[in-house]
Parts: sequence; C-alpha cells; structure tokens
Amino acid sequence: MTKLGVLLLSACMFVSFRDVESINTAVVAGQQFLHYTLEKNVNNFNETERNKTCSMFIKDFRKFWYNSSGGKYLTEYLSFLEEWLCHAQFSLECLKRPYDFNQFTKTTYDRACNRSVFETQCFSSLVAVSSVRGRNSSQKWNNLLRALKTYQLSDAELQDPCIQVALYDAVVLERGKYGYYHESKRLLLPFCQISWCGRDAENINRNPIKAWNCLPHICKVNIIITMVICSILAVAIVVANLSVILVFVINEKLRNSQGVYKISLACADFLVGAIVLPSFPISLSMQLHTNEGMGSEYNVTNLTTAGLRFDEVPHLPGAYEMFNKSYLNAIGFFTTTSFIISIYSLMVASFDRFSIVRKPLAYSKDGAKLLAIRATVILWVLSIILGILPLFIGPSLRYGLVASTLISTSGTASLYFYVVALAFPLIVMWVLSISTFVMTVRHNNRTRKLVASKNKTLSSRTEIRMARTLGIMVGVFTLSLLPVICVILASLFLVQIYPQRISSFRIHDFSIHNSFEFVSAVILVCNSLWNFFIYNGRNDDFRMANKNMYGSLTKRFHLPAKISVTSRSWTPKAERRNITSETSKQPSSQQTDTATPSNGKKNFSTVQLDNSSVMSAPVTSKL
Repeated sequence: MTKLGVLLLSACMFVSFRDVESINTAVVAGQQFLHYTLEKNVNNFNETERNKTCSMFIKDFRKFWYNSSGGKYLTEYLSFLEEWLCHAQFSLECLKRPYDFNQFTKTTYDRACNRSVFETQCFSSLVAVSSVRGRNSSQKWNNLLRALKTYQLSDAELQDPCIQVALYDAVVLERGKYGYYHESKRLLLPFCQISWCGRDAENINRNPIKAWNCLPHICKVNIIITMVICSILAVAIVVANLSVILVFVINEKLRNSQGVYKISLACADFLVGAIVLPSFPISLSMQLHTNEGMGSEYNVTNLTTAGLRFDEVPHLPGAYEMFNKSYLNAIGFFTTTSFIISIYSLMVASFDRFSIVRKPLAYSKDGAKLLAIRATVILWVLSIILGILPLFIGPSLRYGLVASTLISTSGTASLYFYVVALAFPLIVMWVLSISTFVMTVRHNNRTRKLVASKNKTLSSRTEIRMARTLGIMVGVFTLSLLPVICVILASLFLVQIYPQRISSFRIHDFSIHNSFEFVSAVILVCNSLWNFFIYNGRNDDFRMANKNMYGSLTKRFHLPAKISVTSRSWTPKAERRNITSETSKQPSSQQTDTATPSNGKKNFSTVQLDNSSVMSAPVTSKL
C-alpha cells in the first residue's frame, strides 16, 4: 500500500502544465484513486513515509495549483494535510496562508485552520438562506448544513463565499472529502484579480458553473469594456486597411514598387483586424463562459445510478479544455502568418528604398516593380509555410495561449522560431532604415552644394520624403513592439509574478503584469491601424485618391458629402511648387501684361493669357 501511494504521487508530479490549461485525466484518476484507497489507511504509514508523502503532495500542489482545468482544489488540499496528520506542514500552511487571494480562499482557510471564526462569520448567511424559504431550522451548525443541501440555491446565493464553503462542509459531513466538490479559478484575466470559487456536485449538476459567475462586479465591468474596445479597434483596422488596398489597387499612379509592398502590408493588417484582434474578446468569453462540471463517477461498480442524486457517488474532477485544438491552430496560424508578412514586407520595402538611394542611376522603376511582385509572392508563401509548421511538429512547437488572450507559438522550440520569423527581419529592417536615412541626407547635402538655387530638386525632395515615410513606418512598428519587449524583460527580473513560486508570489504584482501584458498585445496588433494615417499624412497622391474614393461612395449612396472634392484637375504638391517657381522666374516682360501704361491707367484689354497661365493662376494664388 505504501509503495502504491508513493508511486501514484510521483506520477502526479511529472505532469507538465500546458498553455491550453488542460489536465491529464489519467493523472487525476491516479490522485483520486490515492484519496479513496488511502483515506482509511493513514495510520498504516510510519512517520517517515507520512512526512515524505506530505512533502510530495505539497510540492505537487504548489507546482500546478494555478491550473484552471480542475484537479487542484484548495478545500481538498487542506483536508488532505489535516487527514494525513501532516502537523508541521499544516500549521505552516495555516500560518502563512499562501493561497489566500480572495474571500473564498480566506473562508476556506478559516474553515480548516480556525473553525470557530468560520462558523461565526458564516452563521448568519446560512440562517438567512433558511429564513427566505420559510424554514425555522435548528440553530445548530450541522442542522443548518443538512438543510442547505436540500435547497435549490439561486445564483445570487451561490455568489456568497460563506455559502460556497459551507456547501463543502456539508458534503464532508454527509458524503466525504473527495469527489463531491469542484473549484473554479482563473488567473489570466486582464484588469482583474484572481477569480476563485467553488460549488458542490449537486449544484453543478443542476446548473454548470462558469468562471463569469465568480467574478466581482467591477471585474465584469472591466471585461466588458475591454471587449468593446477590442471590437471597435478591430472594425477600425478592417476599414482602414481595406481603404489602403482599394486606393493602391484603383490608382495606377500609386502602383509602383513601394505600392506593391504597401498592398502586401495592408492585406496582412487586414487579417489582423478581421481575425486576430476579434479573437481577443472571443478568447476572453471562452475563458469565462466555459461550462465546468464534475468528471465521471469513480469507484462505482455494479451500481445503477438511475434515480440517485448526482452527489450520492463520488466523481473525478472535471477534465475539460477552454480552447479546443482547432480554435488554437486556426487563430495561431493567422496571428503568426500576419505578423511574419508584416515584418518581412517592411524589411523588403527597406531593401527597395536602400537600393534606390545607394545606386539611383541603376534603379529601374519597372524592374523594381516586377521584383517587388515576385518578392511579395515569395514572402507570402514562406510565411504560410512557417504558419503551418507548428501544426505538424508537436509539443515542442505548437499553438497555445501565450498571454492573456494572444494565441501564438509556444513550446521548447518557439524561441528559435521567433528568432527566424521575427527577430532577424526586425534587426535587418532597423539597419537598412538607418542606413537609408543617412545616405539620403548625405546625397541631399551633395545635391544642395551642386545646385545654385536654394530650392532642392524634385527628385531629391521625393527621395527624402519617401525615406522619411518608410522610417516613420518602421519607427511606429518599433514603438508598437516596445511594450512587448518591456513585458519580456520584466518577466526575467520579477520573480514575484510566477505562480509556480508560491513563496515569493505576489498577487498584486501578478495582476499588474498580466494587465500590462494584455495592453502590450493590443498595442502590438494596433500597429496595423497606423499605416493608413501615415500614408494619409505623408503622401499627397494617396490622400487625394482616398478623398476621391470616399467622395464617389457618398455620391453613389446619396450620403451627405463631408469631404469636399474639387472638380478641377488636381496637381501634386511638388508640381505646384515647380509651377510657382517657374512663374516667378519668367522675364519681367512676360509678367507685366497688366502693367500700368504711361498715362497711369491699367489697360486690361491688352492682357493676353494662354491656357497654361490660366490653369496655373489659381495654383499660384493659393500658394
């Protein structure tokens, strides 16, 4: 018997915690078998064996207590220590109370460590439940517990931590310590403390428990606001990038090499807004609204359970998964693929800008456009291959929940994957962007010395403007990535945010880090929104084409046009400056058509303007 118990406990300790927070049913069965088999044979163990078993059980609970999928219950953990006569460990547990995170856990500790305090604090709650139903139960605690088991409790009554812990006290009184109670806990909720509550088997069978039912009101409000904000941002990203795609596809003037890369980037950002960001509120909802229940009957043979109460037989802890594998793989694929396409598109676009600045005479627009199309096709194919790679490798590289809501690659090989897919192109992009900007400034300085006029040539202005635009895009992407880097660095130095290290774990620091982790993930995906505003502010052709497109839509659907689109032909800003400068450089004889004659009167009849001067007149007056 002794060897069997030690072997089963040893097997329980080597279960690794998965990102999907699933639990191994075989291990749960082993733990449950250990509870039932050894419950009545505690005295058969000598002191050394008992201490060893207590230490192993405590170590196992500390390692996996935060698993949301069931199997690690604080109520049964404290009962186990008390029942197995783990006196030193039990006294230390009651003194430090390392798992005291909310009112439910506090009440659970009171029940196990200071029963008089527990009964005094919760006595009024049990009396109130009986009084509502018109029953004058005996004022004895055990009678109130027996009556509590017969009631169909409302959701509001089940929210009371005293009622929750009293239900466990009732099943211990009438049934047993193991197999009749379930605890629900959630740790990875942004802007919330740890959610932890419990129900007895009969109430769970009648109405399956959800983590949402255990949240305090302020936490529910925060979650709802978070979901709404994510939904609004997702719609904005979809609309913005759809506009970018349409503008670049419709306007032939914008379909150059940089336009091809920007279309590729916009398509990847469109996937972020359409799939990746909406998965944030969906994942939150799945975490909070997954029905939790007890497992199958345990240690029941040749027994017909028809007509019996659900809690008349013991059950295994509920073995369930909040996210099914198909959902994780689908969202993880689109998340990884869109991020890889975005960063590699920026990297190849940086190569294009670098090549034109480095060798402007050897640069061919048509050749660069053809190369851009080929490069875009190749990077999309490679990104898709990298995206489906975790589907076939296995546990070392798989898709899972890596943050509060972000689903991406995880496992022992994920670090190498991130280096190849994200870190390498990011470093290359930074080097190319800095080199391009430096070379552009140097080229501009040389051009300024060669040109007599103070005005820069149109080509040099265009080069600088495009280099600055790409630099802004790279800078915004870097700023969006900066919070994620800060979270990663913080996790390397803050030991108090790891729930596995319960001795140094601090719930307040963990909640702050978890919330900041969620915010950093939102900021990262919102990088897909800013490129639209960068194009609109830096590119005159894009801005006017975008206005014309929405102006046409408002006319087609008979909507009030909020954007004024002039009927005259539009001239880019650089060309307007050229027209103005050329007009100012005309000989004085050509500029004095309306000069005042010798008699002191202006002769407007002698004014002669050709068509070009008429067209340039309003532009000159505007400037």
